[in-house]
Amino acid sequence: MNPGVLTVLSFVLSILFVNEAAYGQAVADPVNKTQALKNVKVSAIPGWKEVVSDQGRFRAIFPRAPEIGDQGTGDSAMRGLKVIDARVHWFVLYADLDRLIIDEFQIRERYQQSLKGLVNRGARVVKQTDVTLNGRLGLELILQDKSRVSFMRVFVVDRRVYTLDVDQKRSDLPEKIPADVQEFFDSFTFWQ
Repeated sequence: MNPGVLTVLSFVLSILFVNEAAYGQAVADPVNKTQALKNVKVSAIPGWKEVVSDQGRFRAIFPRAPEIGDQGTGDSAMRGLKVIDARVHWFVLYADLDRLIIDEFQIRERYQQSLKGLVNRGARVVKQTDVTLNGRLGLELILQDKSRVSFMRVFVVDRRVYTLDVDQKRSDLPEKIPADVQEFFDSFTFWQ
C-alpha cells in the first residue's frame, strides 16, 4: 500500500465514479445534520477530539486534533482531515463526483471495480463487508501489504464519496477490526 492506499484509492475512485451517469431511484431519504448528529453510534471517546465539518458535511472523532488531509489533485482530489502518528494514520476524506450515482447495484459494481484496482496495485483484500449508514450502502475493507494494514469504510452518498481509512504499520493481521478503529468508524456520520 505504499505510497499510500488513499492515493491509490482516490485515483481508482476518481476513474470509476467521475463521469458516471445517474441510475435508478434514490435508496434513502436525505438525512439532515440534526438527524445525523442525533443518531451517531459513538458520541464521545475519552481524550479524543470531535470534529464537525460543515463544508464536508460529516462528523467524526479523532485521537487528537486533525489537520487538513487533502489527497491528490484535479479530478482525483479528495478533501478532508487526517491525524498522522508514527505507527497509525487516521483519515476522513471526501470527493464530489460529476454525476449522481444512487442505484445500489451500480454502487456495488463500482466498489468491486475499485477493489480490483487496489489489488492490481499490490494490496491484498483480507475482508470485505457491506455496511450501512443513514440508509446508504457502504463497504468496509481490511487491506494488507508487506508492512501495513488498512481498515477502510467507503460510502457513496448522491454525488459524494466518503472514505474513512486507518493505516497501521504492522506485520500481523488482526482477526477483527481493532476497538479504537471501530469506535472511529462508529463516530462518523454524514448529512446531505
